[in-house]
Amino acid sequence: METGRDRGRIASIDAFRGGTIALMILVNNPGSAGYFPDFLKHAPWHGCTPADLVFPFFLFIMGAAMPLSPGTAGIPDASSLHLKFLRRGLILILLGVLAGLVPKFDFSGMRIFGVLQRIGLTYIFASIITVYSGKRGRAAWAIFLFFIYWLIMALAPFPGRGDDPWARDGNFVQYLDTLLLGRHTWIPGLEPEGAMSTIPSILSVLSGYYSGEWIASKTGIPGKIKPLLITANAMILLSFLIEPFMPVNKQLWTGTFVLVTSGIALNILTALHWLMDYRGYTRASLPLIIFGSNSILMYLISIVFAKAGALINVAAPGEMPVLLKGHIYTEYLAKYLGHEAGSLAWPVFLLLVLFFAALVLHKKRIFIRI
Repeated sequence: METGRDRGRIASIDAFRGGTIALMILVNNPGSAGYFPDFLKHAPWHGCTPADLVFPFFLFIMGAAMPLSPGTAGIPDASSLHLKFLRRGLILILLGVLAGLVPKFDFSGMRIFGVLQRIGLTYIFASIITVYSGKRGRAAWAIFLFFIYWLIMALAPFPGRGDDPWARDGNFVQYLDTLLLGRHTWIPGLEPEGAMSTIPSILSVLSGYYSGEWIASKTGIPGKIKPLLITANAMILLSFLIEPFMPVNKQLWTGTFVLVTSGIALNILTALHWLMDYRGYTRASLPLIIFGSNSILMYLISIVFAKAGALINVAAPGEMPVLLKGHIYTEYLAKYLGHEAGSLAWPVFLLLVLFFAALVLHKKRIFIRI
């Protein structure tokens, strides 16, 4: 991990990343899950809510930043460039494992996969494809990954297989993850960031890479906007056409989920690229840029806050345990704001705390890079 100063960052990329991380913190930290707004909850199975956009958006923007990263300038050859990407990916995986173990370090029930682990794995595999393949090779890899996942899900035999290959508790993703991971999953029988669904999630990074490569091209910004928008909306349309055969599903990370989320992401990035990098309208988006310039650090701090709130006992000695988060929510937020507003107030409070931390780092021109 490096502490660096800002050199040549692209405002639209940082703003998109900042908005994604902010939404991720809101989604992941409800005051009370039962009273949380529906639009900040994940779809129960098939479908896509605003909350479901967060993770694929982060993979997309990570991919978009790869060809634009100032940290890759001056690297002499492909193998050296890939080693740099590999180092970053392995650090992300290690951070994910450590974040899952803290504070108890219980290896017997540890979750092997997770959010940062998926970010690291997809970053490594996408970097192999982008560094060692040309444009046609990358396109061929994308098509291969899309269809190999589809074919495996549709045709692979396994015990308990039913007529619907995408059914909850009856699909190859869950079967394989249970077989490989045993009890080391998010919840028994389900690992949304597991082995099989990592295959299509690489496509989320690759779609971002293609977009970033296009943005980095020598073509003037006005000339890029129309093809970017056409591509974005073609992906969304294609997802609707394929959906009867492959439903949009985040927990399975289906190809249609990749298409629709990448299409939405590219529409947003294109608009930001036009407004910020071409028209220069950056003032209103400055909070997002500040947040996005230290995105992984903010995410890690949010995990620490969440775990502290769920573990710290504020009850007097000898009394029944009262956890810090529950105490704040019950005695202050829900009591004075009501359950619905109080449930949303908790992640908003956390977001404000993290923003001020990011602001201090930004003013000092300190950016923590992996």
